Amino acid sequence: MQSTEPTNINTLNVDNLNRTELLDILSWYVDAGVDEAVDENSVNHFAELAPIPKLAEAPKLNPNPNIQAKTETPFTDKPQAPPIPQAAPTPRKPIGNANKTRMAKDLKAGQVDYQHSIKAAQKAAAACNNLDDLGKALNSFEECSLKHTAKHLIFGQGNQNADIMLVGESPGRDEDVIGHAFAGENGEMLDQILHAIGLDRDKVWLSYLLPWRSLGGVAPSQANVDICQPFLMRQIELVDPKIIITFDGLVCKNLTKQQGSIIATRGKFSEIKVGDKAYKTLPTFHPQLLLSNPAYKQLIWQDFLSVKAEV
Repeated sequence: MQSTEPTNINTLNVDNLNRTELLDILSWYVDAGVDEAVDENSVNHFAELAPIPKLAEAPKLNPNPNIQAKTETPFTDKPQAPPIPQAAPTPRKPIGNANKTRMAKDLKAGQVDYQHSIKAAQKAAAACNNLDDLGKALNSFEECSLKHTAKHLIFGQGNQNADIMLVGESPGRDEDVIGHAFAGENGEMLDQILHAIGLDRDKVWLSYLLPWRSLGGVAPSQANVDICQPFLMRQIELVDPKIIITFDGLVCKNLTKQQGSIIATRGKFSEIKVGDKAYKTLPTFHPQLLLSNPAYKQLIWQDFLSVKAEV
């Protein structure tokens, strides 16, 4: 029986391969679970480490009674959230020739016409009258290449009648493995923030601009964003929240069309129109940022207090 494994590409000049052959190789790697690029030759990084020089002991400073103690936010020392049970992986359908072609086009973001996929998403989303149907429609949607490389679809979780809706960019590695929105350390930080204003996951609605993790966690293409956005807009209509909190600049840019960094836009209310209704939005930092930059806790705390005052 003829092997389905592609010819060893180390012996080929990929410039001489046609699109079908390249897609076959990519499809084989995806089926094999290869989702990150590495160097061809192994490297012993331990051998490259230089000895760390000893530093002279710094002089001791006299205590200054005029310096106030660091202000802590209410969610600094909250207990960690209980672990979230892992969900069963979403079965993957074989990638047909038509979808391979669509995936190849999607890789050339900005250079191809993907209006067909956007219209298909708009039609599928508009036909849904509740969140359950919308989740099923998204699960069967074949026009986004991210679906074929992610382990789980992370549609939306929480209270379907919530006053507050939180929207992240896309699931991370923990979310893709576990199958739940805002999992791992990011989720623990978010739980602490919500707890500080008297909320929890059962009282808000959690969602993403892109419901699938991108291959290797790379930044999503604008093509994928535009294709997935109709499902998010319909999700907003069905949840009908009073306020939408957007995490990170990409979500804010695509929902509110505001330009600039998240540092410049955070904490400032604006409105977006979805259908015939206007929704108030507030951009703020992603909980993941607080793990590496605790100084931002005070700012995100102020943002969530503003949201609490509005609802």
